[in-house]
Amino acid sequence: MVGSIQKRIGVTLAALAALVFLGGCDTRVSATAATNAPVQYSHVYVTISEVWVNASATAGPDDAAWIKTTLDTPQTIDLAALTNGNLAEFASELPVPTGAYNQLRLFLVDTNAALTSSAQSAGAQFNNEVDYFDASGVARTAPLAVPNAANGVSVPIKLDVLTSRDAIFAALAAANTSTGSNGLFNNGTNSSFTNGGFTSGTTTNTTTSAVCDPLSAQYNPTLCQQQMISQPTTPTTPTTTTTAAGSKGFGTTTATAAVVLDAGRDLARFAYSNVVGFTLNAQLSGVDLANVGTIRSQLDISALTLDPNASRPDVQVTATAPDSAKTRNLPVLSAPLRADGTFILYPFPVGKNSPTTYDLVVHGPGIQTMIIKSVPVQPGSPTSAATVNLNNAAVAPAAATYPVNVAPASPVAARGAHIGFYQTLSGSGELPYLIEERAVDPVSGLFALDQVLPNDVIASGTFSSGANLTLTTSVPTEGTGAYRIAASGAVFGQGDFGGTVTPPASTTTTTTTFTAPTLNVPSGATSGTLTANITVAGPQKYDKGIVLVTHDGAIVSATALDSLLVPAQASGTLTISPIPAGAADASFDAGTYSAEVWVWNSIDPTGTFSRQPATELIDLRATDAATAALTVN
Repeated sequence: MVGSIQKRIGVTLAALAALVFLGGCDTRVSATAATNAPVQYSHVYVTISEVWVNASATAGPDDAAWIKTTLDTPQTIDLAALTNGNLAEFASELPVPTGAYNQLRLFLVDTNAALTSSAQSAGAQFNNEVDYFDASGVARTAPLAVPNAANGVSVPIKLDVLTSRDAIFAALAAANTSTGSNGLFNNGTNSSFTNGGFTSGTTTNTTTSAVCDPLSAQYNPTLCQQQMISQPTTPTTPTTTTTAAGSKGFGTTTATAAVVLDAGRDLARFAYSNVVGFTLNAQLSGVDLANVGTIRSQLDISALTLDPNASRPDVQVTATAPDSAKTRNLPVLSAPLRADGTFILYPFPVGKNSPTTYDLVVHGPGIQTMIIKSVPVQPGSPTSAATVNLNNAAVAPAAATYPVNVAPASPVAARGAHIGFYQTLSGSGELPYLIEERAVDPVSGLFALDQVLPNDVIASGTFSSGANLTLTTSVPTEGTGAYRIAASGAVFGQGDFGGTVTPPASTTTTTTTFTAPTLNVPSGATSGTLTANITVAGPQKYDKGIVLVTHDGAIVSATALDSLLVPAQASGTLTISPIPAGAADASFDAGTYSAEVWVWNSIDPTGTFSRQPATELIDLRATDAATAALTVN
């Protein structure tokens, strides 16, 4: 025991001694993207031009504390290619001071601006674009609208940017409190350091691993120090970066953030005069890749029919966890099943405040829903994390399906809303699981495309290490093929549960309609009103349109503009409400909004569609009323 303690003291001193060699510290941030994409999308291109970081989780685009970086060259990435653990770096070695950051803000090049060289190289027609298959399986292309792109898209994250010195002490602190590990150097894994002998990720240098492991028979603090200072081997995780060109001294540390987007949820399909469009309605999340984990496994899909365009099943695996209020299970990460039934969910944050297990929901429009509880996160990246054995559980086709949509007579008022369809397993303490979700069409307040739901029971089971996974079928508490409905939206948050959608009594192709529950303003906010003063500079040019109100890249509300576009009108006023707002005696930090006009002529919708953003930010943080001037050119 004394020898072990002496060895731990020795490795601590060796690590501290290495600080002598770390000269001036240089801290940087790199950013990558990860996503989930259903089979309908062949490509989802976005082109990023700027990355900002802020210590405040609620800072709006007008906050003075943003640390802003414009990329040397805009970067176009294909989100549809970044599934199942694939990452793509779009920002490298951005100089950022040390500190704890709680928000990223991404800025996308305007969709219809001159095509960037990166978008051209990717084969895109627009800077932001959706390539999809229509209902007949025909490949189509549509521009991806990014409302109020000049104000950016917010990404909540907890990102620690540490100097080499701070990172060492953080690792030492973790070693003092960790259980089941060898402390600072655990089987060759170091998680915070680059270029100076430390590397982010898992190294294959077994000699360094042995001499730096205080419990190893080959432990040697002097040699360990020398090994740390020498050039590290290539890590196996995608979090690796090196010092920026021209800054090759010891002491550079790079934090790497992953921005997670779900194309199935963060894109909203809409229709304008029967033309298909797509808009970003983003509620992104971010993960610090310094300490992450993976869930990877395989399911038996031999009974399923593969999508002919994607050559894989239209099935998603979603890791879920209870919301903070413990009212429902919500998605954390999703991945599509591949053609062989394998899937990789990555990256999960790993730490004392992060879940160690998740319930997996295996779902799709044509399958029997499967819920597998308590599946553990494995430490490491997809290339190093262990595979979780789910016994190749079989995914079964649904007994039947039926289409649903919002009732045309009752369109959703909060046009940025998502409608969720939930089912609950029988048993004490069970929370509803989100099975399917669809974004509302901001133009109509309905779904632009029916949501198809399985009319079947649920297969479920609980994972137990070393034991065979057993699945049993049961009727959800809502009934076979029935779903509870709840709406959610940016700023509004999660809404209360409303009614239940039930399958038709007999087989029919008629769409089942429902009335979506109302989204109320969240606790801590008041019901605000925006008065939009509209000037129509070119009467008779357009006859259709809406005014969108957005927050940090997500749609909050939309109001029809048609009545002000008729020939007799040249101006007018629209009242938009409710919008979550603050008051003079109770501020609401999230109450910053942007407005944008969408207009077109129904005779030639594709040729005339135009997005015209307002330049001024709408501030409802300390008041429940504001005005905005919008001109239709």
